[in-house]
Amino acid sequence: MASRKRRLSLDMETAEAVENIDATMQQLHEIWERISMDEQARVKRVRNAYSHLRQLLSEMVEGEERMAENIIVDIRKNTEAVQKLRREMELEPFPLEEFEENSVALWKALEANLKDLKKECERRRDKESDLKRQLNEFARKLDDDALIGNVKYASSQSRVPTTGELAHLESKLADLQTLFSSRLSELLLIQSELLRETKQMNYQGLAREVREFLESDLADVDVVSSTRIEELRKWSSNVKEEYVRWAEDAQFRYLELHSRIKELWDKCYVSEMERCFPEQFDPEIQTNEDIEALEAEVKRLDRCLEERRVIYGNINKWKSLWMEKCGFEEKSSADRNFYNNRGGQLQIMLKRQQEVDRSLPRIQREVENAYSAYCLAHPEDQVLIDGVSPIEYIEQHRQEKERRRMEKISAKRDMSPGYHSPQKPRFNRNSKVAPKRHGQSPFIEPSPAKRMHAYGRKDEVTPAPNLEISLGLSVISPVNSTPIAGPKSSSPIQQSSSSVVSLQSTATPMRTPFRNLNEKPPVP
Repeated sequence: MASRKRRLSLDMETAEAVENIDATMQQLHEIWERISMDEQARVKRVRNAYSHLRQLLSEMVEGEERMAENIIVDIRKNTEAVQKLRREMELEPFPLEEFEENSVALWKALEANLKDLKKECERRRDKESDLKRQLNEFARKLDDDALIGNVKYASSQSRVPTTGELAHLESKLADLQTLFSSRLSELLLIQSELLRETKQMNYQGLAREVREFLESDLADVDVVSSTRIEELRKWSSNVKEEYVRWAEDAQFRYLELHSRIKELWDKCYVSEMERCFPEQFDPEIQTNEDIEALEAEVKRLDRCLEERRVIYGNINKWKSLWMEKCGFEEKSSADRNFYNNRGGQLQIMLKRQQEVDRSLPRIQREVENAYSAYCLAHPEDQVLIDGVSPIEYIEQHRQEKERRRMEKISAKRDMSPGYHSPQKPRFNRNSKVAPKRHGQSPFIEPSPAKRMHAYGRKDEVTPAPNLEISLGLSVISPVNSTPIAGPKSSSPIQQSSSSVVSLQSTATPMRTPFRNLNEKPPVP
């Protein structure tokens, strides 16, 4: 179809050219008629015109013939060049079947593709050259030319490198870069471990090469050979062995010192906040300086213990007596039968408690005197017992005891079934309501005795004037001195049985006398 259209357009152009020639000849004849040119002259001019036209057409045909031949030659030559380059670069063959044979379109397509292929060739050659340069550089940094000894380059064979060859060179370069990075990282790791280990154990027996390596800036390292890495590994292994031995010795020494300082902390009453040395020695973060600091602290506490022996000794005595006093009071408060005279031991316990009560103030005065004497002799030192002065330490124990006592009293009062706040009187739901009378409350009021049970402790009874209460015992003095016949007993209840009978009708006629078992001995 395209060929028919092209042929039709050419025929039209030819017909138009013939018409133009005929019109031109007609115009020439008209011109010649005006001047009455003879026939011979006219023929001569027409022949000359047609001669020029034939020569022009002949030259045109010759030129077009040469052009066609050149195009055919270029197509053949460019086809070979394009296919060769595409094979070298491992590209698909040029699609000749998509064009007419020896056509101008084929010629133009081959020209354009050849131009693009030449640009791609230059790019690939430049890339191969750059990869070659980088490979040589990393071989130099790794100090091993054998790493690139088997690498082949296309430029040495006067051809274009293929896609696979460029990929192989890129992979080889990546391997060398990884190897160099790993060696440099190992170099940095060895340096950091050597620095840490030598610093931890304060190691001084290093060779000159090792010291230079530790002081060097590895950011400027340009060559990292395998022999250098092996040499550094040996150095690191030797230092590691020294480090392990040092760590074992340091841990053993630290444990000994810490065991000693724990005893001194307790003996010198060092507060928990000041006990800053950990129990275990960690060689990863601790150094010989920490051991030396611990040793210095042990020596200081030894010296303090010796200089303050009198103060600490009196504090120990006071604390022991104070704990004994508190323990006695706790037992007497918890056991209702504590004051029963079992086997005659009550008087021994009471005597010991009185002795403790007398000794505590005396020991406290000795503490104060020893503390004052030490402060005069050592004005720059500060004696602290659990973070406070010895006087404050004793006072804190007294205040703590008083606080616990008040808490127990408050707890007992709150747990008492008959106790309630006077602002909020409580009534029994089952209480009977008396018949209403004029001016009388509808609730039944308890009797005086019951009122005492409802609003106070059941065991609170006002003793008679001649009764003496001491150390938690309720002892009623006898009315007459006539001994009561019967077996002798050490129990104060049995000894005062007659006086109980005689006082029931006069002291507390509504109740029988009882022993106040909850009351504690008076605090001195």
